[in-house]
Amino acid sequence: MGRDGGRRVALTPAGDAPAATGAALTADDLLVVTGGGRGITARCAVALARAHRPGLLLLGRTALGEEPAWAHGLTDAAALKAAAVAHLKASGEKPTPKRVEQLYGAVVGEREVRRTLADIRAAGSEVEYLAVDITDASATAAALAPTGSGSPVWCTAPGSSPTSSSPRRRPPRSSGCSP
Repeated sequence: MGRDGGRRVALTPAGDAPAATGAALTADDLLVVTGGGRGITARCAVALARAHRPGLLLLGRTALGEEPAWAHGLTDAAALKAAAVAHLKASGEKPTPKRVEQLYGAVVGEREVRRTLADIRAAGSEVEYLAVDITDASATAAALAPTGSGSPVWCTAPGSSPTSSSPRRRPPRSSGCSP
């Protein structure tokens, strides 16, 4: 369901999906997936890993670091936020709602990326995650340089497309991913 201006509309499939073209993905392929550490794109990356076992290089803005000690063992949102408040107070910082949400969001985000990486590995694919802002062409080029990724297939999440000055390459064949 959605809205088209002022009216409510529903999308329905218009028959069979078009036949796939090009060669199937294999374990020899490398997919560079932007925005692939979290959310729906992460779930798609896991599904690709299960179905085809390609190599995956996930690019995202969530920096991975050591989980703060105050968050260890806590999974409930309320408990994590309460621990964030206690941490802020202990460090002399005022626990504003915005700051508490930042700390909470950072912990939850990093956990989601780690879970995605574990799920992809469990599916049989090799995976690497790089924290980079892909709208920054120099930072993206610098992050990708050590990977020696050759001519990967690029899969971009909505809202995470590189700028036109990005060092991305067109895929060597049709992949079902955005070139």
